[in-house]
Amino acid sequence: MSSARQMLAKLATDVRPSLFRYMADHRVRGEFSVSVDGSLIDIIRRHDDSFIRISRSNAVYLVNVIEQFDDFFNAVSPVMIRRAGKQCLMVDFSSPRLQQVIGFGDFPVLCPSLTEGAGANQQWIDVACLAEGETAIDLGAYNGMISILFSKAVGPTGRVVALEPDPLNFFAADYNFATHRRVNGLSNISLVAAAASAEDGVLSLSSEGATGSALTSIVGKRRGATVPVEALSLQTLADRQGLDKVDFMKVDIEGAELDLIPKSVDFLRRYRPRLLVEPHLIQGRCTSGVVTKTLSDLGYVLTTIDHRGVPVPFIAASLPS
Repeated sequence: MSSARQMLAKLATDVRPSLFRYMADHRVRGEFSVSVDGSLIDIIRRHDDSFIRISRSNAVYLVNVIEQFDDFFNAVSPVMIRRAGKQCLMVDFSSPRLQQVIGFGDFPVLCPSLTEGAGANQQWIDVACLAEGETAIDLGAYNGMISILFSKAVGPTGRVVALEPDPLNFFAADYNFATHRRVNGLSNISLVAAAASAEDGVLSLSSEGATGSALTSIVGKRRGATVPVEALSLQTLADRQGLDKVDFMKVDIEGAELDLIPKSVDFLRRYRPRLLVEPHLIQGRCTSGVVTKTLSDLGYVLTTIDHRGVPVPFIAASLPS
């Protein structure tokens, strides 16, 4: 995000969050109204008064909620409340809470804020094609839902290593993994509080407790609380976790793939994992070009996969047998 857009986002968040509505696609924004009440923002679908509630601190996501309203609204079980004298269905993402995620019946999931339904997460599983006993790395675990699906796919003889740098998201993932161990009897997930990076060190993170928590070098310092986080290279991560193989790697790190993938070629040559990468737009530039060139140069066979609600296709990559 450019510095000008960062300043506008901060101004809208602090002064008039409803302004974000005008940044949404003009073809859909007329279907919604926005109500701000203190620390809460309601995005209301006009035709039936159903609404999604988010925190004012997450106002920057208002555009995504308008453009993907059905996806977010149908991700969890709504509640019936009275609003402005009417009976309405509400989905509340305004604070961390247990949500009954549609399509995932194992247990209620602790969600820091917005979440996708199990159907959307299933796409990661379908592409991963994980087998019993395999090892998967989840870069950008958020609340751990996808890691849990990986855990069930690889079974008790497999391993999942999940990285999540945002302290708010980490807490939720840790809670959900503990519940997963108790309910499903699987203790094959290792949760690491770190950001995946080209080099070991310390980086600055915008801690939003949201799916888009990212390095301040990418989104600036005007969105969430700025916190220092440990940064680990993929090789350091593998060494610390004692990994002798990596079969699959999910990469959803909010733009940091632009630096990570090109500078991890030695790791990729050594472990030869299958990958599914979610590219991002950084200051108008899509990271997919750098990612595809690096992986193609390493001999990976690439496939692009459309993903609902994401502006650029995923990149699936595997090496020939």
